[in-house]
Amino acid sequence: MKNLVLLVLFSINCFTHGDHSVPGAIPPSPNGGILGEAKHDHGKSHEHDHKEASEREVFFEGIYKNKNLTIHFLELDPKTTKFFLVNDFNDLKDLKISIQDARKKKKISKKHKLVDKKIIIDMNGQRARRLLVNISGKYKGAKYSAELQLERR
Repeated sequence: MKNLVLLVLFSINCFTHGDHSVPGAIPPSPNGGILGEAKHDHGKSHEHDHKEASEREVFFEGIYKNKNLTIHFLELDPKTTKFFLVNDFNDLKDLKISIQDARKKKKISKKHKLVDKKIIIDMNGQRARRLLVNISGKYKGAKYSAELQLERR
């Protein structure tokens, strides 16, 4: 009797069938960087639809390579969720970027420039191997913020 119960319990997974996609899985980063999901901030801004803003999946991708920090603004395709759509940083209003040395907890002040829908920050003269990058701004009326931890390659 024990064997029959165990057999039934372990064979249930064999008979169920359905979608083979992993729920909640995100596609790989398009440029080989580190992805950070932007969180929707509900605080005091009511000029947008909260349901739509919560369903929108916004990501930032960071690459720290060759003394350059590159940040891409991405959004998961709402129809298929199988790939990322590249957004322009001009669509992100009130953009704020802060960079910090992760080990020394020291703030790094650098100017950023917008080149071809991405932000490039020249990190020449910085010895930090690991950075904490905080990004925030308004996209389609909703406020989003993200934190990326990047290591130099």
